[in-house]
Amino acid sequence: MNITTNIKRNILAPICYGLVGNSVLKQKKYEKYLINFEYCERDKVINYQTKKLKELFIHSYKNIPYYRTLFGKLHLDPYKHDSIKILKQLPYLTKDIISADLKLFKLNNYNRCDLRATSGTSGRSLQFYWDRKDEYKHYASDQRFYHYAGYERGVVNAYFWGHAEDFKRARKIKGKVKNFIDNILYFNSYMINEDVMYDYYRKLSNYKEYIIYGFPSSIYFFVKFLFKNNFILYKPITVLTTAEKLYKYQRELIEKYFNCKVFSLYGCQEIGTLGSECECHNGFHLDETHHIFEIEKINSLGQKKGRLVVTSLINYAMPFIRYILDDIGELCSGMCSCGRTSLKLINLEGRVTDFIVDEEENLINFGFFTDIFEFSKGIDKFKIYQKQKGKIDILIVKNMHFDQTELDYILNRIKDLSGDRLNIKYKFVDYIKTSNSGKHQPVKSEIASKYI
Repeated sequence: MNITTNIKRNILAPICYGLVGNSVLKQKKYEKYLINFEYCERDKVINYQTKKLKELFIHSYKNIPYYRTLFGKLHLDPYKHDSIKILKQLPYLTKDIISADLKLFKLNNYNRCDLRATSGTSGRSLQFYWDRKDEYKHYASDQRFYHYAGYERGVVNAYFWGHAEDFKRARKIKGKVKNFIDNILYFNSYMINEDVMYDYYRKLSNYKEYIIYGFPSSIYFFVKFLFKNNFILYKPITVLTTAEKLYKYQRELIEKYFNCKVFSLYGCQEIGTLGSECECHNGFHLDETHHIFEIEKINSLGQKKGRLVVTSLINYAMPFIRYILDDIGELCSGMCSCGRTSLKLINLEGRVTDFIVDEEENLINFGFFTDIFEFSKGIDKFKIYQKQKGKIDILIVKNMHFDQTELDYILNRIKDLSGDRLNIKYKFVDYIKTSNSGKHQPVKSEIASKYI
């Protein structure tokens, strides 16, 4: 580690974070507590969550209009000890419920919070309030997950990102100072083309010690560009992906080029980082210190799979209790090969919008299509879009290696596997736009939520 990094991490960071009420020493102490918590016996975890949930219920009943009305309507007593049992009696919380009247969810006269918004990748942007009172807990939790991959904050971070609000904050004085101290280099994912990627390559060529973090699709396209041009970069400490599903073919190509393991993080903007892969790479270890996790069962997907439901135990400015995420997967308990006992999210199948509905109302996971396109040499990008049951449109960006026989094989392969249940149309385009957050979503259905 060079002298500049040491100065930033050990001198500037403690001073600057301390000025905004985020003690680095306090953060590191809490980080050790989180690491130990991951190895706790299950009964200790449940007892801890029961206590914290009761405190959250009492706070929400006293201060949050929505929950005060809800507890009264259901004749539930937030002061009772069996808070886990009470939790199961509360209805699920959705984006639509929050958006209908945001002020019902906010702690009144509370100044230590920010009004933020999600990127709207799933089709619906959500405004929410973020509690800044215990910001150090979020930093400590993230750092704990970074340790899985061998990364400690302060090393140069090539940040492939695209959320407009984050860029807005980064341009302010406070954001500039933070990014300088944390050694963050922003690589904008809103626009990925050859000229832009060459500029990213040129900048990263200056660093021997760095990590890559961000959208897997953006990192994948960057790596394809590096392979295509025979450009060589120094091996990063690790590659961390987040905010999108990491596909198998993306992981394989990224690991092949950089000769290091890719670690996938899991989370959402409104709650934060929820989990991470460990060195075993067989699911996401979930943060049970700050959250309680459930699965909303969906019969059409089997007995165990469903939408993930999360209760945040630390956002007192705007409590998320039994909040439904659109991500589909299943929960797994028991000790991992790494020794951690924390609950894991496994078999993550992406969001509801990642499923295609065929003519017979069967659900087809996005992996069906990404596996078929995986080895295509003549197609740079594709996007499958659905507005109507049994029909899909495929947008294709081809390159100089494109061969019609390759496309015919892909279309025939889809037809062989789906039968006559999908009507396919395709169109060649010069460019496929990313979402408002800079993400590339290869499969998107506007109707899948009606069939799940």
